Amino acid sequence: MDLVVMMSSAACSCRVEAEKGMMALQGWQLDEQKLAFVYGLLSDSQDPRKQASAKQDLERMCQSPEFSIYLAYVFATANQDSVAEDVIDLLKTNLFGALETASNLIRTSASIMVAAIAAKIGITKWPQLLPSLSQLLDSNDTIHIKSALTTLRHLSEDCHQTLVDKEGKEAGILILSKVMPFFQHEDPEIRILSLQICNQFIISPCVSLLDILPTFIEGIFSLAGDTDTSVQRHVCQALVMLFDARLEHVLHHVLPHINEIIQSEDTSLAQEACEFWITAADMSENDLIGPHLQSILPVILNRMCYTEEDIEWLKLEMRIDAHEEDKDQDIRPHYHKTKSHQQLHQNENSEGNERPQSSDDEDPFSNELDHENMQWGLRRSAAASLDLLANRYGEQILPTVVPLIEQLFQCDEWPRVESGILALGAIAEGCMFGLSGYLPTLIPYLTDLLSHQQPLIRSITCWALSRYCRWVVLESEDERLFDRTLTSLLNAVCDSNKRVQQDACLAFSLFAEIAEYRLEPQIPLIFQTLMQAYQVYQRKNRAALYDTIGTLAESIGFVFSDPTTCSCLQLNVQGNLQAVMKPIATHFSKLPDDDPECISLLECASSIAFAAGLEYIPYATTFFTRCTVLSQKTLQQAELADRDPEIPYPNPDFCVVPLEHLSAMSEALQNNFSSLVQDSPLLDVLQVALMHQIPDIRQAGFALLGDLSKLCFHLISPYLGVLLQMIVQNIHPAQVAACNNAVWCLGEIAMRLENNVQSWLPDLHVCDLLVELMCRPMTARTLLENTAITIGRIGIFWPDELAPKLSRYLANWSMALRDIADSDEKEHAFMGMCAMIRKNPQDALKTFIFFCDAVNSFRTSSSELQAEFHEVLHAFKAMAGDAWDDYFGKFPPHLQLTVIESFLVSAYCRLNLPFVTVL
Repeated sequence: MDLVVMMSSAACSCRVEAEKGMMALQGWQLDEQKLAFVYGLLSDSQDPRKQASAKQDLERMCQSPEFSIYLAYVFATANQDSVAEDVIDLLKTNLFGALETASNLIRTSASIMVAAIAAKIGITKWPQLLPSLSQLLDSNDTIHIKSALTTLRHLSEDCHQTLVDKEGKEAGILILSKVMPFFQHEDPEIRILSLQICNQFIISPCVSLLDILPTFIEGIFSLAGDTDTSVQRHVCQALVMLFDARLEHVLHHVLPHINEIIQSEDTSLAQEACEFWITAADMSENDLIGPHLQSILPVILNRMCYTEEDIEWLKLEMRIDAHEEDKDQDIRPHYHKTKSHQQLHQNENSEGNERPQSSDDEDPFSNELDHENMQWGLRRSAAASLDLLANRYGEQILPTVVPLIEQLFQCDEWPRVESGILALGAIAEGCMFGLSGYLPTLIPYLTDLLSHQQPLIRSITCWALSRYCRWVVLESEDERLFDRTLTSLLNAVCDSNKRVQQDACLAFSLFAEIAEYRLEPQIPLIFQTLMQAYQVYQRKNRAALYDTIGTLAESIGFVFSDPTTCSCLQLNVQGNLQAVMKPIATHFSKLPDDDPECISLLECASSIAFAAGLEYIPYATTFFTRCTVLSQKTLQQAELADRDPEIPYPNPDFCVVPLEHLSAMSEALQNNFSSLVQDSPLLDVLQVALMHQIPDIRQAGFALLGDLSKLCFHLISPYLGVLLQMIVQNIHPAQVAACNNAVWCLGEIAMRLENNVQSWLPDLHVCDLLVELMCRPMTARTLLENTAITIGRIGIFWPDELAPKLSRYLANWSMALRDIADSDEKEHAFMGMCAMIRKNPQDALKTFIFFCDAVNSFRTSSSELQAEFHEVLHAFKAMAGDAWDDYFGKFPPHLQLTVIESFLVSAYCRLNLPFVTVL
């Protein structure tokens, strides 16, 4: 049998450790002749004709510690699934000698091999293993002790599941009892190794640990005052894991030690302690922290202040630098989120897709605390801990926190003041109600700080105001406070410091998103300020400004759609459109095609186009032509890169974002858009995009194709056969977003084909694909909704194809559409379903209640659809005959009432609705 085949099982059973072994071997030079000799020996040991001679040679070789390193190499490079038992026995017999050698490299390799074999055969089936390691631990030789502990650490990782089960209880107790005395060893490396082993038993609380838990806890606490910071760090990790493991009955002993560690001068160690509070605050089962808040909170707030090292690091950001050009390395990559066609839901009140949350919304400390120049550090961990404690305990923390913040505000040192502002922002979400009495005073204090001479004070104040802008806009009744906050943020947008500019843009974006129509009186000032900033901003901050302008356009766009909006607002916005778009269009014309700023600029222009509507026409030709060229060039470069690996692959966003801007333009220009498409290469570009290997490009392409189907179907009809094939190829849930847009696009095409649907779709089997999607479990909600709408749209013109399958999908179809808001698309879907139910009422009978519930979700529907509902419901009642009473009696009372009152369905049964007059 080949050696690689024989040795592979151990390697495969512990591939991660094998890779660690190879990393350990990096300093060792492989001798090919020696390796070939080892391969030959082990191979000969399996040949009956050569076994005797090979055995003698192997025994001789085992006297050399270097032989173990070659065996480790074999284990690390093996890739098959069986190892001969006599080879394993040979290794087991000789590896302990390698553990005692003076070479750290050989000891490390041997320890990895021991763990790999134990994982393969089972630690409980190697009776000599733990006694042999115990002998090494009982020696006074530091090298032997470290070697044994290293091996036990690998064993506790590789054989973890066995050791935490009942099967390995005895072995686990033996390991822990032998290891814990080394908590007090004079060598910190040995203390750390012993902690690492014990921590493996905390991950999954096990019978081994629980039996000796008091001794273990005592040992952990004895290390709390260790002078070695690395040991303290592992102690802190152990305490955090104890909390994660929900060992509540010992946790009241933990808290004082964490408070001691968090005050350590070693910031990385103190950060470990902060991570404990983040874990603790996240626990919802038991309140173990509440009684200790008065001692915890001052310590946390104290660690939110910039250290001297932080300030030294940030010196470059603490100056007037707005006039300085950004370097290429200063520009962060821009990540675009491709848009998917979504349905608006009943609890949403805007006429379009919701603005997607940014990562900043998910992590309130992502940009505001350390920016991109600093990693997650102590200050940020402390702020996150305070935020979580505020959310957990709410107003309970205010009697302790408010006086501490007030003291910080009164300090002469600006870093202390800055940490107070940070703390005030951190408690905003959890303590907003309790702070409402303070905010009429605090908000003016914060707005005044936006004029502070220290840029980092102005920067963190922008962030803190963003945390309270919802209260300023929605809760405060003081109009002057609203205006003061607005104008202060606008002034900060034009700050002389780049960091403040960026944070001010982020804060104003959130403010504008919440304020919406309340911005009306200040719109001229807003546009004037933003365009003044546009003239002076450098490349990096223009991305933030584009986002701010886009957010403002979306907020105003919502007001455009409200008929109660006063006309002066529309006139003001129209008058300012040129002031905004002219400099943006001019700048766009000067940007190279591969400049990343094109992406953020087009995202902004898309929001403006959607808000401006037909007012966007003066800029349509310029942007249409450039977007078509950008998409075409990106696709061409991608094709070249596929052929030649030497050619760099283009950023797909240079195709995706231009296509999305064309979609936004189509929504804005409506029928005026077709004249731009008619004499352009867009349709050729679009076909290439729809076949591209990158899902985001196909997703954007199908969105545009759906828009073109609505506005200029006559232009795409010559390509219809090819386009339908592309749509069908993308109706696959593995690529949800591209599939979603393809399904929606198919529905739009069906509405234009009308009765010709029956001529185009049969050979594509597309209805079967849609039904499978509708019945597929765990399908994304958006995809289900668009699939349901497309099924209904096709059903209007081809009910005979989909009606026979009603019993399979009617319930899922109805549940998918019951919560979406009223729209033309929803009405089309129900018109089609009514047609299908009339064709096959028998198959709809069992799940008809779901359909009635979905019908009940309409707030307003056309008279034509109302007539369809009336006809279907009456037909069902007639078909049920005498059984209708029992059938209808199973409907929930509120649904019975709706059916009776809205569709005049007589019910000759006891409905348990005494207040309803039965017709």
